[in-house]
Amino acid sequence: MTTTLTVPAEAAGERLDRFLATHLGSRAAAERAVAAGTLVDGVVRAKSHRLDGGEEIVIAEAAPEPATPPPAVPRIVWEDEHLLVVDKPAGLVVHPGAGHATDTLVDALAGKVAGGDPERPGVVHRLDRDTSGLIVLARSEKAHAALAELVRARALERMYLALVRGRPRSRRGKIDAPIGRDRSDPTRISLETDSPREAVTQFEVLELWPEHALLRVRLETGRMHQIRVHLGAIDPALRTSVRQLSNNLNLQTIPFRALAWISGALGILALALATLGLYGVTSFVVARRTREIGIRMALGAQRSDVVALFLRGGLRLTALGVVLGLAGGLALSRLLVSVLVDLSALDPLVLTLVSLFLFVVASAAILAATRRATKVDPMIALRYE
Repeated sequence: MTTTLTVPAEAAGERLDRFLATHLGSRAAAERAVAAGTLVDGVVRAKSHRLDGGEEIVIAEAAPEPATPPPAVPRIVWEDEHLLVVDKPAGLVVHPGAGHATDTLVDALAGKVAGGDPERPGVVHRLDRDTSGLIVLARSEKAHAALAELVRARALERMYLALVRGRPRSRRGKIDAPIGRDRSDPTRISLETDSPREAVTQFEVLELWPEHALLRVRLETGRMHQIRVHLGAIDPALRTSVRQLSNNLNLQTIPFRALAWISGALGILALALATLGLYGVTSFVVARRTREIGIRMALGAQRSDVVALFLRGGLRLTALGVVLGLAGGLALSRLLVSVLVDLSALDPLVLTLVSLFLFVVASAAILAATRRATKVDPMIALRYE
């Protein structure tokens, strides 16, 4: 089955796909019709073909697309009767468009969002496919109109984290430069355009590394690829990454994490050696006082009293050693604070666990050595040299 249309004179200069979209109801349907072999004056044309007016267009009926299950519903951060706030993962397209008729965020939220364009219900702003973050969607026409007005009034604040290759020349700034389809390459967005649209971006440097920088970016307007275009415009050496931010940060911090793992392994080795040394020294000190223990036992001291006496003395010395060790460790950790991963130089949990571990080791050594000494016959202990 085919449909025949005549292009009116006022449609001259319009792209084929956009002309078809006005008759078929959506750009996705127009894409499918072009792919199915729509003819312009008997010739198959690309979707970007410019019409002259007066042509006869024969629209071939596109084969129905096979039903595919919608993508999983992403994490919903906020939900009420008016709107949804969704944590969109990277790799998920927000709404149907060229090359992405299905498997979009609005497909995943079908029945939960409404308002505005039926092809993109509830959508008032968007995130690029490879961008992750929070997105607000309306659940009714009234809510959509209210949110759209907030966007127009620039009352809806949009904040991003951007990892760039290169180092910005200033710590913060504001970029006010209209952008649009590049006049030489319509598939690109740039400042060199015949259809400029207002675009304003503010940025602030959060972290600097030898070859990269992490920026906090706030958009006053929401144009396609605005961040990439603006950052590249102020400094051609700056290149924003198209990979997921988490992946980029993982790559950037590999040397620091490797150093942290090596430092952690050396720390565990040092703790093991300290444990052996503490146990050995404590056992030796108690064993050297076997004669004293024998005398106390001969004079009627109870075994529990002798153990408690030596335990108190040993733990006092251990406490002094732990305090000195913590002071030295804190001093050194401040020098290595830049390579600590998920820890601070004053991490209370680690310091507490290490201290408790050393006290347990010292207590075990004292108890074992003292119990052995108290089992010695007092008469033999008195002859101990």
